[in-house]
Amino acid sequence: MSKIIGRLVVDGHQLELINGESFYMPYKWIKAVLNEVNNSIGAGKVLALSVLGLQSSGKSTFLNTMFGCQFSTRSGRCTRGIHAKLIPVDTTKFKDKTSDYNYILVVDTEGLRSPELNYLRHEHDNELATAITGIGDITLINIMGENTSEIRDILQVLVHALLRLKMTNKALDLKKSCAFIHQNVTDIAASENLMSGLSKLIQTLDEVTKESAESIYIKNITTFNQVIEFDINSQVWYLKNLWQGNPPMARVNTAYSESVVDIKSRILKKALTIKDKSYKSLNDITEHAYNIWKGVLNEDFVFSFRNSIEIKAYNAMECFVQDQLFNLDILIRDEIIHKSRNGFANCDQEDNLSRVEKTLNSELNELLLAEKEKSEEVVKEYFKNDKYKDIIIQWQKSQALRFDKLCGTLEQSIENRIKKDLHERAVQIFTVTCCKEHEEELRKMSMEIAKENLGKPLSEDAIDNLFDSIWQSFVKNVHIPSYLETNRTKTIDMFYACLKNTNKSDFVALRNALEKSNHLTPLPIFTTLKGTFSYTGIDEKDVSLSAWLKTDDLFFRTNVMKNVETWADEVFGAVDKKIERIFQIGEEITEITINKFLHDISLSITNMFKGDTNFEIQMPFYVKLLVHVSRHAHVVFEKHNENYFTIYGAAARLNKYKIQQKISFEAHLRGRLLEDVVSKLFVNVIESFADEWTSQTLPNRVTDYLHDNLPSAKNRAIIEICTDLLEKGDFNNFIRYIRAPNDYASSWITEKANHFLFAPESRLYSKSSSFILQNLFHTVKECVQNIRKESKNQLGISIDHWVKCFQILMKESGFFITTENFRSMKKETETIENLEYLTDEVLKSLGRTEADLVSRFNKVDCGSVQWANSSPIERLIQKIWGCQEQCPFCGEPCTKNEDHADSDHNCMQHRPLCCIGIHIVESRIAQLASCELYVQTDISHRCVVFDYKCNNEKREKCGKERHPFRDYKTILKEWYIAPSANMHDTCRYWMWFVSTYKDRLSDYYQYNFDDIPSSWKDITKHSAIKSLSETYSV
Repeated sequence: MSKIIGRLVVDGHQLELINGESFYMPYKWIKAVLNEVNNSIGAGKVLALSVLGLQSSGKSTFLNTMFGCQFSTRSGRCTRGIHAKLIPVDTTKFKDKTSDYNYILVVDTEGLRSPELNYLRHEHDNELATAITGIGDITLINIMGENTSEIRDILQVLVHALLRLKMTNKALDLKKSCAFIHQNVTDIAASENLMSGLSKLIQTLDEVTKESAESIYIKNITTFNQVIEFDINSQVWYLKNLWQGNPPMARVNTAYSESVVDIKSRILKKALTIKDKSYKSLNDITEHAYNIWKGVLNEDFVFSFRNSIEIKAYNAMECFVQDQLFNLDILIRDEIIHKSRNGFANCDQEDNLSRVEKTLNSELNELLLAEKEKSEEVVKEYFKNDKYKDIIIQWQKSQALRFDKLCGTLEQSIENRIKKDLHERAVQIFTVTCCKEHEEELRKMSMEIAKENLGKPLSEDAIDNLFDSIWQSFVKNVHIPSYLETNRTKTIDMFYACLKNTNKSDFVALRNALEKSNHLTPLPIFTTLKGTFSYTGIDEKDVSLSAWLKTDDLFFRTNVMKNVETWADEVFGAVDKKIERIFQIGEEITEITINKFLHDISLSITNMFKGDTNFEIQMPFYVKLLVHVSRHAHVVFEKHNENYFTIYGAAARLNKYKIQQKISFEAHLRGRLLEDVVSKLFVNVIESFADEWTSQTLPNRVTDYLHDNLPSAKNRAIIEICTDLLEKGDFNNFIRYIRAPNDYASSWITEKANHFLFAPESRLYSKSSSFILQNLFHTVKECVQNIRKESKNQLGISIDHWVKCFQILMKESGFFITTENFRSMKKETETIENLEYLTDEVLKSLGRTEADLVSRFNKVDCGSVQWANSSPIERLIQKIWGCQEQCPFCGEPCTKNEDHADSDHNCMQHRPLCCIGIHIVESRIAQLASCELYVQTDISHRCVVFDYKCNNEKREKCGKERHPFRDYKTILKEWYIAPSANMHDTCRYWMWFVSTYKDRLSDYYQYNFDDIPSSWKDITKHSAIKSLSETYSV
């Protein structure tokens, strides 16, 4: 057959190189045919002349007029794919030849920007343009009229793609030339009038070329002409319209044909005089075309953008907006802490707390609105003035939505923080009120006992016992109101409410699970959930085996349940780490916390058990796992809340008052000077304030530092995680990431953050806390010294005046300490007689206290850290990782940020389906292809893979039970998976993984590999890592 077709091609018939329907190149067939042609023409040299242009711009008509090719011509998409025709040529008449050829291979292609292929976005046009230009030695860029804007975008991608192809395959000959053909231009002076527009186009293409070359580390290419040879003065031609008059009575314009013949002569002469050019044989052209085509398929990422600058523009815009969002978040959270704290500190009456709450809410929300407007204005200016403003305008609306979502989160933070500070201030006011009622009695008792024991050599234990007897009699008279301490919802009740809310459609399964768990009776004493699967009550009834396994031997059935237990244990491990992160936040656990906790676990279960073709889990399975987790979590959460109220409740405030009273008692017992007593009481106030201030300020400061040291965006995080996995070579970690990337990424980011915070070589936590403490104590010391300077010539200074001066000076520096903190000092004396002595004692004690606090914070590690208000690690996990969705088929994480409600989920690449365990059930052969291929096929999968979205209300199988991949968009409307005709259209990293770990994968998933392509086996570790940067380079 190839011989027959070869003879026809020699006789002038066309040959289809790339099919227009499937966009596929049948390489073996083309090679066989053109080999026959090559033999027939005696291995003659061939000039490949291709044409590129928009649909219906007259490309085929132009080639037909020039060479008599008889390519199909009509309105619409008349040419489909890429077609070629071989034409003999006699070049003996031409002189001054530097390179010769015997034949011209005229290559015609379908038009770009076809309305019929609009659903394929830009990929189809960009790939086609790269292929046609790569094949042709000279490419004629055909433009209907004068406007070059449409072709400009394609040329930009073309340059970037050709450079990437050259980097991928050094053997590719990419020395190309092009010419511009402007059709339907009647103005005689068109050449002069359009020169400025063409100059601007070439200037843009020069910029693109330079940036594209720099992005792949090519320093010596800076102009378009170095990639595609072009002379603006001699390679731009203008044609009048083919027809004169109106159809059907129009006649052919002879001036058109004359101009085409002239252009033909110029092209042929140009081809003969290109320096250092050696034309190929047909066999060489075939091989070259295939190499170009393989490169196009492997470099598909480039073609998903309208042009190459869009890659850089999007990246720059994303970084800029992320920084603005981050800065707004940090600024508002800082203001929330300071304004809320200072606002309530000024309130001395419990009745006024509600008024202060309203004022603070109003002020902080106004501040948030004002700062949001400032940030949005900065972003608007960026969109307005950026040099790529015409490109990034398409994302402006979605970026505005990100600010709206962040402000919604911050509004909730304002409300929560004010409520917390209101409660704490109510506790403080209550403590002060109680102390005022009984403190005189306490003071009298203390003084009497101190006088009785004055001068006696008492040990520390004896002093403690004396004071405790006084304190106990005082505490008996203090009654803590129930609304301050005991009016709390038990965590077990919150878990009940949240489980019912989470499982509304599975009430029967929930009721049964709760009854079997004896209504959330705590598990036997376990410190962690991992390893407790045997207590879940899950058995084979909760797991639906595939029909094939039901009739097979017991081995696979047992192995399935082992896999179920292993994967459930992975979920439990992730839950343990999630609980650890929750405990690191010094906040009360509320129903909101528990709702999110159960939602995240439910998502982890869904993602972990997705993909295996041996079984699917039933809804009771989900419910039993959630109930099992709740039995453990409600106990540890209750303990956390108890600890929280122990630290921040009324009892804790009374304990602070107790410490001050003991200081006073001990000083009188030992007969110390009044200045010593005042000094000790003052330093105790500063120590308490410094501890609390540092704890409150530290999370924001640490977040800022971690932001500079961790991956800035999700694509960078994926690159670093996958590189880390490859370098460590732990198969089990690969599986954890593949099956549960969200949980793995959270653990990975946490580990990296903890390393920066607590590792000996970085000690970020220690350095940050030390900096905050040093700044605060430096301010306190300066204030104390300034008071001494201002009061130097005074014989005596009232303690009240000294405290007020100190408060004013501290407030000017941004620190506000409430007056009641100094009440014990004021009770000791009304006048400071020896200010110099007091100041010296205070400064000495402040130095020791600062050193003690610095030492205390230095001892904190990742296991003991407690974050006030919010965990910087949790905030960064949300910022870096963003969207929690995964590809429903292969499990690849969505690469978009968290705020993309206006656009579909998508992935920059998809893995081979065998990575997540998908195989043909009957033959147990692993599936090597990726989702991008399957979404074009009628191959079907079970409802569970579609996350039961086909039967969303009941969350169980629908009547069909299976759905074709092709129909995924009707069920998973929020997902977009770019189709690809290439079976191996996936990142080389995952090809390397499958090839390297095929035996481990076979054992783990109990499937077999038919035949792994040899090209996968040739991929090195270096090439695999490099492919990550190429794939995730946005």
